[in-house]
Amino acid sequence: MEAREPAAADATRLPSLTFLARFRFVDSEFGLLSAIQGLLVLASAPLLSYPLLLSHSTPTSLADLLSHENSDIAIAVIEVIEEWTDEEVLEFDEDEVEAPEAEEEGRRNALKALVEGLVEAGAVEMAVAGLERFNEEDESERGGVYHTMGKLPSQSRD
Repeated sequence: MEAREPAAADATRLPSLTFLARFRFVDSEFGLLSAIQGLLVLASAPLLSYPLLLSHSTPTSLADLLSHENSDIAIAVIEVIEEWTDEEVLEFDEDEVEAPEAEEEGRRNALKALVEGLVEAGAVEMAVAGLERFNEEDESERGGVYHTMGKLPSQSRD
C-alpha cells in the first residue's frame, strides 16, 4: 500500500490549485477577487503551502495582479501578501505543545523562501508603484495604502 500524504497537505493544495485554475481561466473580476481571498487560509500552514506556492509561481502571478486596473484586486493581493508574511505564521497555536525545533526552522525557511520569491517577482516594487493610484478619500483604497505601508518596513528587514 502506498504511503499517503497527511490530510493537511491535501487541504493546503486545493486552495492554491483552485486559485491557479481560476486565475488562468477567470471569467469575472468577482471570481478573481474570490480566488485571491481564498489564498488567505494558506498562512495557517506555511510549511506545507509556501513551497507549493513557489513551485506554481504564485508570487509572480500575485505581483502581476498588483497592477490590475481594478484597485480592489490589487488591494486583495496586498492583504494576502501581508497575511502570508506576517511573523505570526512562525508561531504555533496555543493548543499545540512546543513545536519541534525542525518544524520551527522549516516554517522560518518557508517564510524566507516565500519573501524571496515575492521580492524576485517584483511584488514590492509593484506594491509601491500602486500607491500612487490609490485614492485615500475612498475607504477601501485607504486600506490598501495602510496595508502596503504596514508591510514595507517588515519586507525591508527580511
